Amino acid sequence: MAPSNQEHIAQLLPADHRWLTVELLEPGMVLARPVVAVTNRVLSFKLGEGSELTPSMIGQLYARGIECVAVAIPPPDEVEMEAWRAQCAAYAQRLDIIFSDGQGGIDPSCRPLYDLLLTQGPQR
Repeated sequence: MAPSNQEHIAQLLPADHRWLTVELLEPGMVLARPVVAVTNRVLSFKLGEGSELTPSMIGQLYARGIECVAVAIPPPDEVEMEAWRAQCAAYAQRLDIIFSDGQGGIDPSCRPLYDLLLTQGPQR
């Protein structure tokens, strides 16, 4: 038996990272995933997870043609978690409206997309 929307939303946690293009990076942001550049099958550049970005590092990302990186998002406090839960509930309700077949159910042909979007949750 599949979990209900409310059970599913209760299990969602806010994302711990966000993908940003290099143009949006700012010094002080922290990498959530390693960044690796390979030139002619030789490692030419590497920044580890947890590295705090500096202007020089951001310049190197530009120079090496890296388009986006995962940036860490600090964990939420209790007030932010309550807001997150409310946002998730509103998101699930909106998906129900969008994917409803007009008779209270989700159109079976749209169910895979609906389930995927519900699993991903709203953007933080």
